[in-house]
Amino acid sequence: MKNDKLFQSREILIKDQPSQVVFLEVIVRGLVSLYKFEDIFFIEKGNDGLKQLINETEEVFVDGKRLLKNKSSHWYHQYACI
Repeated sequence: MKNDKLFQSREILIKDQPSQVVFLEVIVRGLVSLYKFEDIFFIEKGNDGLKQLINETEEVFVDGKRLLKNKSSHWYHQYACI
């Protein structure tokens, strides 16, 4: 149906927090799947486990000027399906 959402129960590990079992919203399911929990996104490719997508801003100084630099990465911890 239109605007329906699909959720999947999974164990997740958010960086610097203990693991927890939550309902992840399934955004895209395919060769690489995209999941969302609150405002945190995870990807999963095949049986490689969930990887938290992280987008951080870092303050750097170049030629005495303050700049904000975006750092995109993923944080990985392997999980089995529940």
